[in-house]
Amino acid sequence: MNRGARKAAIFMDDACCGRFVELLSEFPVRFGLAIHGFTLMPNHYHLMLESRSARLSAAMSYLQSRYSQWLNQRYEWDGPLFRGRFRNRVVLYSEYWRHLLAYIHLNPVRAHLRKSPDKAEWTSHTAYVGLGPRPSWLCCEELMDLYGDLEVYQAYLRDLQYGRSVGPEEYDPDGIWGGPTSGFVRARPRPALGEDARIPTWGEGERHTDPVEAAQQELEDTLQVPRDAFIQSVIGRKGNRARWVAAWWLTWAGRVPNKRVAEILGISRSGVSQQARKAREMRQEDEQMDAWMTALEGRYRPE
Repeated sequence: MNRGARKAAIFMDDACCGRFVELLSEFPVRFGLAIHGFTLMPNHYHLMLESRSARLSAAMSYLQSRYSQWLNQRYEWDGPLFRGRFRNRVVLYSEYWRHLLAYIHLNPVRAHLRKSPDKAEWTSHTAYVGLGPRPSWLCCEELMDLYGDLEVYQAYLRDLQYGRSVGPEEYDPDGIWGGPTSGFVRARPRPALGEDARIPTWGEGERHTDPVEAAQQELEDTLQVPRDAFIQSVIGRKGNRARWVAAWWLTWAGRVPNKRVAEILGISRSGVSQQARKAREMRQEDEQMDAWMTALEGRYRPE
């Protein structure tokens, strides 16, 4: 999602919306992204995307820069159109993925722009319910499978619209826009450990009850790699895949600050973010890493 600079309008008419959607339609072929839903509002947009090729940032840069150029030329404007880099949230639970579709489709109703989502021209809702053509690049099957059938989806929309439902437990709609430009949508996020918390180091051998030790033990059990292997430097393109996964897992499930993860893994603080990002990117093309990370995600249980 993103907003216009100073919350100014970014979609002035149907031609603007049409151009934006035209650029969006290039995502599957050009960038390998699946598009599951979208909503265009006068001064912001929401997209439900599935990154299958680790090219989300490239796709969003293409979309925003091309659209900004087109709009500036059309109106002879100059300067930035958007308030900055897009914001994104990674959805980990199917109940949240299911809810987000209804949430974004109700945006025009909550903003009092339309009385019903059926009347909103520039959302994916009309394609889902058959009130308009379904573009070949829009993936509707997955969300419909989660709802079960069209009637359930429409009933859920009505319940949200009229306050009979508020969505999944712990869902915080303000969290979509708040905080950093990227992050996770999940049920009960674990708080980061305080600076005075004791962080075990690799190879201590004892089993502790704190979340950091638990995260380390889960890594060792899942990857079937001894703890000493996580601190080894491996030269070459493949590098130390286990350490990449460790950086990702400790910062995500263990909620360990980068400074502490750096001490555990024997790398720099900036290296923690780089290696965690590398893990997320490489799982798209490395079957072993994807298997490890999928197994670890299956172990994650919110407190």
